[in-house]
Amino acid sequence: MSHIEFVMDFQEYNFRKVFNAGQISSPNTLYISTFNIDINDQLETVIDSYDRVIIVVNPNPLGDQVRRRREYFDEQRKSNLIKLLKKENVHLYFNRYLHAKIVATESVSYVGSSNFSASSANNIESGYISYC
Repeated sequence: MSHIEFVMDFQEYNFRKVFNAGQISSPNTLYISTFNIDINDQLETVIDSYDRVIIVVNPNPLGDQVRRRREYFDEQRKSNLIKLLKKENVHLYFNRYLHAKIVATESVSYVGSSNFSASSANNIESGYISYC
């Protein structure tokens, strides 16, 4: 039986329910399709908790982050691209026309306006969570 839920949160990740319900199957896979990815410690911990993470991202915002951080580079502000490329469980793909915002596992999915980014938690975003 499937269930669909509308979510709209402020100062919260709309896709957080995917994390809570998503690690049911083994090996567990997290699918992320997003215009922009900007991971903080919390999102990095989520990525690390999955056996496999497949990310499709628009390279334009990611490239802007790399260029911006090169100017102000320090050890605590490494670019997301470098962090993601170092992770053995992450498979990273680029599509310069992508504007989707989808976070899913085999059992639950989020489709909405939130990018997989720390800044999306500070916006009013909305979407749908679908449970299988």
